[in-house]
Amino acid sequence: RCERQPAGNWFEGTTTLGGQPVDGYQIVFSVAPDGEWATAPAITGPHPGYEGWSTGYYSHIIRATGPIAGDWYVWVVDDAGERISAIAHWASTGPGEGCNQATVNFAGA
Repeated sequence: RCERQPAGNWFEGTTTLGGQPVDGYQIVFSVAPDGEWATAPAITGPHPGYEGWSTGYYSHIIRATGPIAGDWYVWVVDDAGERISAIAHWASTGPGEGCNQATVNFAGA
């Protein structure tokens, strides 16, 4: 799901296993599939600094002010930094009425 967001670019979502939200997963993103991470991983669920987050929830800010157009690739990594999920893709449209805030969920069996 992608929504209008005039302030900047970001995405958020939930990780689930067997239909239940799960904490402690690491979500990364890049401008290329399996590319260099743009930031440190976001950790799912409540953790230091984000105690109020719901179980399984995560959020990543790409740009806090002034949305930019771009292609973004998102995936889950393990503690060794290896990808353990499919790669999700979304495209932001930059200034205007298009897509700059996405929901990217990850579900496992």
